Amino acid sequence: SMEEFVHLEWNSRYDRDPFYDRARIDDLRRQWLWNSHDGRADRFLTAAVEGRTAGFITCLLRPDHAEIDLIGTLPGFRQKGVGRSLVEGALHAYGGRSPRMTVRTQLWNGGAIRLYERCGFVLSHADMTFRLHLGGSV
Repeated sequence: SMEEFVHLEWNSRYDRDPFYDRARIDDLRRQWLWNSHDGRADRFLTAAVEGRTAGFITCLLRPDHAEIDLIGTLPGFRQKGVGRSLVEGALHAYGGRSPRMTVRTQLWNGGAIRLYERCGFVLSHADMTFRLHLGGSV
C-alpha cells in the first residue's frame, strides 16, 4: 500500500531539516502520493516483486519535457534493480512523447545520483537552499 511509502526514510530535504517533525513529513508525503495518484501525475507506475509492491515512480508531462516527480523503493527491495526498472519504465512510457526527461535529487543522495547516471541522465543544473532556524514553530 502507499502508506508503507509514507513512513520511509526518503533521504529528502525534509528528512534532514529540523523544521519538519515526523508527523508533518508524513502528512506532506501522504498528500503528495495521493495527489499524484489522483491526477497530479501523468503516469503513476508501480513495481512488484513476487506479488508485493516494491516501488513506485510518478511522472509529469510538461510542454517541453517529461519529469520524474517522485520515486521510491521499499527497503527490502533496494539494491535489487527495482529503481532502475522503474526509471526504465518511465523512459519507455515517454519515448516519442517528449524530447527529454528530467529528474531532481539532493546532493547527498548518492544512491539516486548513481541510479540516474546509470540510466543515462547527466547533471545539467545544481541548486542549494540554506535555512537558519531562529526558534519557534510554524
